[in-house]
Amino acid sequence: MANDRLPKKIALYLLEEKAQCFKKWQSLSVEHSLPISFANMSCWKDWQQSIIMKIENATWYQLLSKAQQSNVRRSYPQLNHNLGNLNYFKNSFSIEQISFIFRARGELLNLNYKPHIVTPSDRCPICNLNSEENILHFLGECPILREYRLLYLGKGILNQYEISEYLNGKNWFNLFNYIKSALNYRMQILEERF
Repeated sequence: MANDRLPKKIALYLLEEKAQCFKKWQSLSVEHSLPISFANMSCWKDWQQSIIMKIENATWYQLLSKAQQSNVRRSYPQLNHNLGNLNYFKNSFSIEQISFIFRARGELLNLNYKPHIVTPSDRCPICNLNSEENILHFLGECPILREYRLLYLGKGILNQYEISEYLNGKNWFNLFNYIKSALNYRMQILEERF
């Protein structure tokens, strides 16, 4: 705007006084070590884009750190949260495949162990190992699901490292096929028991 326009005069006055939102911008500038110049208005757009990027990155690393330190979700510390070319949110995967993979990585499959939820029993209802039915048990060790593990994942029992490989993209299609088949079989067993 031209210097004689009232909105510009008000904005410049607020800048000089560092009033209202300008105080917040100043504190963001200090917090994220990105100096701001209130004198040069032409740099503002670049500064705003830079500060947004810094805030996004800081938030990403904070959330990543929390995920990697999770005690509740058993597989989180081993998950690769930057999948790059292994990203499964692609056109080559169906919504159903993306959903199953996402739920497995987030430990959101309908198993007896549910992070942050107290349940009467978190034990596996289909095997006699008396193990917590979490994602690691479901993907790697439940003896009842061994046949499906052999068929889709190539081994009867998977260790934690091998489970992590699949949850990090070793073979999304095989992981999806295993999860879908194993969950269906688990459901059939549970429905026959009652």
